[in-house]
Amino acid sequence: MVFLNVIWNILKAEKTTGTCNSNDSSSSNACCYNSSQKLFLIHLPNEILSMIILELLNEWCLLKYIDDRYTRGLLDSLQIPPELSTDHMISLTQANKLFYCLVWTVTLKHSYWNQNPYEEHGFVWGMYFLKVKPFVYTKNTVQSRGIEPVNQFYIKGPICQDHFDYIQKLCLENMPFLISSIGTGIIRTFKVPKLRYLTTLSLTTFFLMNSALKYEKLEEKLINHWMRSHEIFGDLNIELPPFVEGMMKNQTTDKTEIQNKIIAYYEVLICQAIAKMISLLDHQVECNISHLPPTSGELEIVLWCFEKANITSHIRTLRAMFDSDTIISSHCIKLLAALNLEHVSLVCDKHEALNKKIASLLIENKTALRAVYYRNEHVVDLSFPHHLKFLNTHSHIFFSHLNAPLSKRFTMLVELALDFQVQIHQNFIEKSILHFPALQTLTVSGKLDINIDLISCILESNPTVTTLSLYYHGFYEDIESLYQSLSHVKLLNISYQTQFEDHSTLKFDLESLLDVILRNTKSLEIIMIHQSSKTKPLSFSKFATKLACQHKQNTKHLRYLYVYNSTRYRSTLITHNLVSIFFNNYKIDKSKLSPYNSAVKKLYWIDGVLRDNKVDPRRCRLEIDVRGIKKLMSQFNTS
Repeated sequence: MVFLNVIWNILKAEKTTGTCNSNDSSSSNACCYNSSQKLFLIHLPNEILSMIILELLNEWCLLKYIDDRYTRGLLDSLQIPPELSTDHMISLTQANKLFYCLVWTVTLKHSYWNQNPYEEHGFVWGMYFLKVKPFVYTKNTVQSRGIEPVNQFYIKGPICQDHFDYIQKLCLENMPFLISSIGTGIIRTFKVPKLRYLTTLSLTTFFLMNSALKYEKLEEKLINHWMRSHEIFGDLNIELPPFVEGMMKNQTTDKTEIQNKIIAYYEVLICQAIAKMISLLDHQVECNISHLPPTSGELEIVLWCFEKANITSHIRTLRAMFDSDTIISSHCIKLLAALNLEHVSLVCDKHEALNKKIASLLIENKTALRAVYYRNEHVVDLSFPHHLKFLNTHSHIFFSHLNAPLSKRFTMLVELALDFQVQIHQNFIEKSILHFPALQTLTVSGKLDINIDLISCILESNPTVTTLSLYYHGFYEDIESLYQSLSHVKLLNISYQTQFEDHSTLKFDLESLLDVILRNTKSLEIIMIHQSSKTKPLSFSKFATKLACQHKQNTKHLRYLYVYNSTRYRSTLITHNLVSIFFNNYKIDKSKLSPYNSAVKKLYWIDGVLRDNKVDPRRCRLEIDVRGIKKLMSQFNTS
């Protein structure tokens, strides 16, 4: 960070009259300057300058997240990119004329643009991307202290039309923008500006619904006209999805039903405008479609419009959540069957909208699929394809005769996440059955205590596993035998909650947990602990004693210990003394191992999400340098 600040100060101090053509792909900027000039950073090749700008962006957004928790380093299935703002780019783009186009190019190459994200209670909601690339632990994970640059951002705020050529990733997620229209009523038409270099589109059914609602509101003043001329719906002279066409032909004078007609009609026109813009480009655009409640027929509208524009093949990812209001018609099922997805997420909670037929046609025998996230209590007889690299599902669906033999079916699986709701039969506890040759990351959640033997067998059968994540709403001391199977695990991630809980209120004894982990493991390099809202803070001297003395022989490889705070819902927690959140500070500690001692302060770091230019105490984490502690303790012992 110091290095980047130095670079930034140099950039601000440089003066130049050089010009830049945004379409110039030259790798050198030397032509813009007199050869007798002093060499500045702007004389570097564009490739090098782009790398510097990307590093600056990573550092700037390190503490800015659109989620209401601190997500840096999390291994969740839903990924949340850090946030940038077009308003905050002004100073960097004005460093000099060259940087104006280069900064916009680099930023928008690595950013999803959403001009109007939905905000509530000071937080931006949404922008969750399905995890499609398996997590693999590498040396970079340690070298970057568990915070490798994400190189993917979420940028909000307006972008002028002159910058549309910079846009490569677009997120049409919730609140309407970018869409323009002319006319009124039935003759209203919609247009989407051409984004020549668009490579990725993330489109949700929310966006269609809210965009149509926006224009339906404008039509409310004309509702009497719509009611008088509702019969015109039958003669629109425009092709529509079958279910929308049926709505249009239904004669009614009911105001609510006419409003629903207007909304559905506008949803089709808006989606057609989006599909037309994509179809006119001279390259493929990777399209990620999300269907979320309370939308219903919008999924069919999207698939129908994409089929009519002959761009169904552009859809690579489908993320669908089904509820009781979800309607999947026979025509929609045909459209779903035509998809050739690489990534799919299907979630159905307490409803039967996601039936066996839909689940099967989207997952079974799909050779292109590489990532599957599947949670459905109603359809459990499902056969997963052979070439998956990432799979997240219920354990009883995975351990099924339909997926046998496991070791031969999942030869390419790199990351496996299993949620245990029942005890799996002991017949599966066999190394020959549970060996997955490519497996490197394992995540388990739910009823771990009654499946310890099976989870241990998975770990012992796969020495390639270097990352283990445990989500357990119980006492980790009760599953101590599991830690004895971690002989090759390098990163241990522990959370006192399920993957879908916002926070945990379980009483948390950090001292006892550390003892259980450290006395049973020797290979760990990083430990991540997500504490509950009732965790008792530990003194720094306790941390130091356990890491450097009590369990010294078992921490030879341990580099960093992270403790995440999880108290964001405790509104009474308003403190700027972040040290007191993680360290026992009830008594004034004047010892050599006080967290306020100048030598000790170099051995830990507290970072978190910035709010009002200060670290939010409800969304932060503690980093402890284990090797540094050992060195300090050794100095104390010899002095």
